[in-house]
Amino acid sequence: MAKGNLKKSARKERRQSVQTAPPPPPRPWLGGELFWSALFVIGLACVPTTFYGGSRTREAYVLRAEELFSDGAFSEAAAAYRRAVAVEETPDGHVFLAETLVRVKRLREAVAHYERAAALYDDPRERAAALASAARLHVERGSVERAVSAYARVLKLGANATKPDATRAADAADAHVLLAARLLAGGTRRHVKAAAAHLRRAVARAPGLAAAHALLADAYRDLARPGPAAKALEKVVARRPRDAAALAALGGARLELARFGEALGSYRAAAAMAPAAKDIGYALAALGGAGLAATKEFGYRAPVAYVERLFDLRARRRLLREEDDSWDATSETIAQLAPNSTDEDDDRPLAKTDLFDHAHGLLFDDRLPKAHVKAIASALQVNLTESSPWLDVLELGCGSGALGPLLRGVANRLHCVDASAVSLEFATATNAYDDLERGDFATNIRNEPPGSVDLVVAVDAVPYVGDLGDLLHAMARALRPGGLAVFNADVLDDDVSMFASDNVRETFKLKFTGRWQHRVKYVKAQAKGKGLLLDAHAGVEKLRAETLLGWHAKSKEVVRLDAVSFVDTAVFAFRKSA
Repeated sequence: MAKGNLKKSARKERRQSVQTAPPPPPRPWLGGELFWSALFVIGLACVPTTFYGGSRTREAYVLRAEELFSDGAFSEAAAAYRRAVAVEETPDGHVFLAETLVRVKRLREAVAHYERAAALYDDPRERAAALASAARLHVERGSVERAVSAYARVLKLGANATKPDATRAADAADAHVLLAARLLAGGTRRHVKAAAAHLRRAVARAPGLAAAHALLADAYRDLARPGPAAKALEKVVARRPRDAAALAALGGARLELARFGEALGSYRAAAAMAPAAKDIGYALAALGGAGLAATKEFGYRAPVAYVERLFDLRARRRLLREEDDSWDATSETIAQLAPNSTDEDDDRPLAKTDLFDHAHGLLFDDRLPKAHVKAIASALQVNLTESSPWLDVLELGCGSGALGPLLRGVANRLHCVDASAVSLEFATATNAYDDLERGDFATNIRNEPPGSVDLVVAVDAVPYVGDLGDLLHAMARALRPGGLAVFNADVLDDDVSMFASDNVRETFKLKFTGRWQHRVKYVKAQAKGKGLLLDAHAGVEKLRAETLLGWHAKSKEVVRLDAVSFVDTAVFAFRKSA
């Protein structure tokens, strides 16, 4: 009993002592276990996910980046590659980072890293590969000048490399193609020749590059060299047998080479590949001697695309024929991009009249503007160079603008419409026209307000229309009473008389040149039915030109003539009745 009371008394005393004892002094927090535990946790949280093996090495970051890249986490992979480059800068690291940035469409950053890699590489081949990658991205971003500069460096490095592999040969070919495309935009003969030299190098390095062969063919055609153009196009067609545009261009080149059967075959193949392309179908119908019924689908006229393509090419040839050697380069890079030519025939003079003109019937150019001016002056009974401006003039198919300066003296307003953009550049340079419009002249005149012009003139435009009824009606509608319509039309081969008899069956016919020939009597009758009467003073003037080509009736094909043959065109001047 006494022992139990003693235990209770002891417990009571201990409780009293705890309650009355002073609290222990506070322990410094920085020296406590809590601080160090918190610091350890924070340190672990700050360790990046790419921290492998307890050290921040380039290899650890690269390993993590590769894993992320394989998982498709490209943004995270790019961040890891960026850390790797920050730890240790290497050219390969910049390339890996650039390739990853491309995956997330951050092209500008990718270009910077490719270019940095090129600066760090010691091997010229590796530098060239990095620059080629940067150049391709410049092209994709639309930075043509930067791409040109990069590709120029690629070629310079490639010239110093030995035994380039297939990849680097492809890079060099791409470089040559881009530089050639940039040069072709220069427009002068020197630019085009330099472009052709680059393209020859491109196909030498990458023979299967059809795009380079196609551009080379375009350059040769512009330089009036159908032989090399045909060879290049044959290589394009061998690799792209369903390329209708290349097949049609090959047909045109073979036509200039007097390889008429092969040309016809090329046009047939092109039409089979693109049956809806009316310009190709029209060229096939013309060269194949299609009858009148077969040309109905074209509306008895040349499609606008056919006329545009033909006269764009002709205008480019005219530009290059002028031997303009000015070098209006947009950068110093371009001025250094003309490699020494390896083509023996590069400097041969361009012919003023070649088989191209004969194949397409373009034989009257120099005389036609003067003949039209003569007809206008005779009808008006004035000297056009001394008269004051008083006529509102609409010119259909003005081409290079040869007629504009001759009419400027009498024109109060001179408006021109033509389908060829390249031809209109020449017309613009004359400073003779108030308005220049690109389009279809037949459509334009139908939209002209009634009674709005005093003179409608068309130099070598009407031969691309067979049925003249609608065109003459539109002319008469646009003219004011007493106004003039002056134009030329090719005369049918067997229309030996300017006034053929009424019992002829064909009044107009499509020739192999793509131009329509008409009987003079048909033209006069159609005009009279629309209220247009032959002017008493001007009347009809016939021009004659020698041709080297003709149609062989028995074999039904185009042939090169041994004997002299002629084609005629007639200049008409009609006046609208009052």
